[in-house]
Amino acid sequence: MVDDLGALMDADPTATVPTTNDLIWFKKDVYNPDTDINADEGMSNGVGYTVLTPRVAINEDGWSETDDSSFGNGINFVQFDGILGFSGGSVFLQGVGSTLPVELASFTGKAEDCRVELNWSSASEENFNFYMIEHSRNGRDFSRLFELPGQGNPTSPSSYQFVDKLPMATNYYRLKMVDLDGRYEYSKTIFVGINCPEHQMVLYPNPVVEGEGVVNIEFFAPDEEAKIEVINGIGKIVRILTLDVSKKEMNTVRIDVADLASGTYLVRIKGIEGSSKFIIQE
Repeated sequence: MVDDLGALMDADPTATVPTTNDLIWFKKDVYNPDTDINADEGMSNGVGYTVLTPRVAINEDGWSETDDSSFGNGINFVQFDGILGFSGGSVFLQGVGSTLPVELASFTGKAEDCRVELNWSSASEENFNFYMIEHSRNGRDFSRLFELPGQGNPTSPSSYQFVDKLPMATNYYRLKMVDLDGRYEYSKTIFVGINCPEHQMVLYPNPVVEGEGVVNIEFFAPDEEAKIEVINGIGKIVRILTLDVSKKEMNTVRIDVADLASGTYLVRIKGIEGSSKFIIQE
């Protein structure tokens, strides 16, 4: 970085002369390069940083901690603790936020007979622990789906496959790659859509006779609780039911509609895309 600044000064004599104020050394015990620093705003989260003050060699009598000397008028340095070893002129430090010891080569997903088949491969794995497969219905809120241990091949590719036997209509997947030290990073997020009968809502009997009817709602439940809404032709909610159901299984719920007037109604269930309609006849 110092060399780059010096090169800039040589290339543009009118450029502002950089000083040690232009160089900030810092450390952070838990550092995430994706969220803790960016090119536009620098350190985006000021909590947990320790700024390390550069020192400048002024003369043979000692060190001055003044920070107004330009680069080249002395030796700029920062003292580092926790040195792991030396070799010739090299120093080995324990870095924070370094690259994980797994190199992901590919990650894909496809729908197969109302299931989702995930495939991925790594170019190499060293000191690697496991993959956690995470799933989301909206691409934002992810939960753990399954874990697979790494094969630990440091010099050769490794291939993996996982089949989600109970996917939703919309599915987002990502891999959480965890090494032996507990550090981790995420893969890209992929989307797989499913168009299967088990993800649709079935209403019967349909139509229903006014004053006599009960509607059966058969649906595949994404969660352990279902919120069911019945909406009339002008958009008013005329029924709301919240009940416990069997998660990721087909469920049947009976709704008494004997007091509803004739017309067309929509049934909407939270967590299930779209709606289904039924008709009450006079």
